Amino acid sequence: MTSFYVLGSAAGLSVSVSVRMYSVGMFIIMNSNANATATATAQSKLVAIHAEWQEVKKTDDEKVAQDFLEKHPALLPGAWGDIGPGGHHGPLYSTIFRQPPLRGLDAKLIPDFMWIARSTVNVSPVCIEIERPTKKWFTGAGQPTADLTQARDQLLRWQAWFADTMNQEIFREVYLKGRFRDRLLTPQFVLVYGRESDFTENHKLTTKERHSKRHHLQQKDEHYFTFDSLDWDKRQEAFLTTSAHDNGQFEVSWINEDFEYLGDATGAHHLGDIDAALAANPSITTARADEIRSVWAKEQEEGARLAAGKTHKELNW
Repeated sequence: MTSFYVLGSAAGLSVSVSVRMYSVGMFIIMNSNANATATATAQSKLVAIHAEWQEVKKTDDEKVAQDFLEKHPALLPGAWGDIGPGGHHGPLYSTIFRQPPLRGLDAKLIPDFMWIARSTVNVSPVCIEIERPTKKWFTGAGQPTADLTQARDQLLRWQAWFADTMNQEIFREVYLKGRFRDRLLTPQFVLVYGRESDFTENHKLTTKERHSKRHHLQQKDEHYFTFDSLDWDKRQEAFLTTSAHDNGQFEVSWINEDFEYLGDATGAHHLGDIDAALAANPSITTARADEIRSVWAKEQEEGARLAAGKTHKELNW
């Protein structure tokens, strides 16, 4: 059996071979001895990602964190209904949107990231605000810092935007492309802010008091994380990163070298060309890029058929 690995806390995997298990930082790696070369390559990749992430968490530059997470959306919460009313169908287009504009009649707001999670009855835009990892949660007196108050206000502005029925219609047209009209729109709002050390180091408030205060700061449909509490989800490793332009067009900006296929032909039709994303990833060889283009073209062709009102046909991979 080919060796395999698991990142983070994703459970539910079982194998019929004896495995060796050890951890590399936030990652859990399991392997057999069947394919030592592949295992070594996977381990090397994980170690490099982990080491870079440790440095990102020390940065005082929000853009560094933004750029890293755009290339590693496996760290961002909310894709699978782990927060909010649920979204076990996975994110729409298998993509994380980077800095997606929420354009209304009198304002334009820009979250740092957004998943569009789905279930049978809901569509949940998960808007994510990230702040610098070095920002503090509490003052020495135990009050929320001005930085935290400002970050929370971003979430409130997004909530107010989605509360407007006209904006909801704009969102459905721009991001859902008119699909899922029968599903409720249930937006969720995520703040990624600071470090866990803010809750464990010496302070006027006890660790328990600080955690309790953070919990009670959260309002309905809000979800707070520190950079240390972000878990790697293996299911999201090959997800795309996509930009949404003001004119409503999408552009894939990052594609992982392990991408296989989107699994959403209509989505491929709306996402458009991927050449820029392939060129942006130095780990994608010319031959690998050609393989991905071939698969993508097949899904786009089927997506165009569906957009023209024709019946779906199964694609052979």
